[in-house]
Amino acid sequence: MRKQLMTIACVALLTQCAPAADVPAWVRKAIADQEASGSRSLKIEACTYDGKTVYLFTRLDVVQASDADTLFSSDGQRLCGFGEFAAPGAPRACDAKKLACQRTLYPAG
Repeated sequence: MRKQLMTIACVALLTQCAPAADVPAWVRKAIADQEASGSRSLKIEACTYDGKTVYLFTRLDVVQASDADTLFSSDGQRLCGFGEFAAPGAPRACDAKKLACQRTLYPAG
């Protein structure tokens, strides 16, 4: 009975902490790279932006800078960033009113 409970607890923990299968491979790789490095310098969140699924990468190792918060599309294309002073032709600044984050993928818990 104890072994069964431990197995259930382990499966529940892995399910809760591991990124879901619906998370793109490039995001799962970024999470695995962070875990392997032991670094906690990056936060990754699954969000919607203007009705589309996006991933918000926030650098935690810098004072709020122009590149500290960056949105990526599901296919890994950089969409925009927060707090940017964009020159003509540069990636644009994000509109915070269009962003809604649903869950933190990394770090877990």
